[in-house]
Amino acid sequence: MEQQALHPNLARIAVSHANLRDRISKGLISAADAQIELKSLVARDDSGVMWTIDATGVWMRFTLTGDLVVDTPPTYGLATPTPWEVSQSAPNSVNPDTGMARIGVDDESLWASHVNAGQARMPETGRGFQMVEPDRDNVGVILLAVTFIAIVIGAALFIF
Repeated sequence: MEQQALHPNLARIAVSHANLRDRISKGLISAADAQIELKSLVARDDSGVMWTIDATGVWMRFTLTGDLVVDTPPTYGLATPTPWEVSQSAPNSVNPDTGMARIGVDDESLWASHVNAGQARMPETGRGFQMVEPDRDNVGVILLAVTFIAIVIGAALFIF
């Protein structure tokens, strides 16, 4: 399969397809299992069109009736987060789609100088920030901003 620029969601399944073909050629997966895995290689582009790759590496899109049609995939677009990217909590684990790892940064010296003393601290787990006390001086400003936004939205709804 030749290298081409692809929509990020389609690039994920292209990598999975290449890995699948590699495992088939090495005899690490049976033909039946490979066929099942191949059918799961489906992704959506920014227009909502569903795409897949057939066994030979040809790109196909699903029509409104569910038929597959050979077509040229989009070369640009915005990536949709995968379930792994949304739910990944174990630091240094590797994303199976991209082969990249998200590195956890828990060293207090990296973040402590950038927050006001007393407003944030490391929680018991050692990951991320946990708000301790809201700044009482800003409560009035926040209420004023929320009131202003509510008035603007109300006026916009009244006008339209």
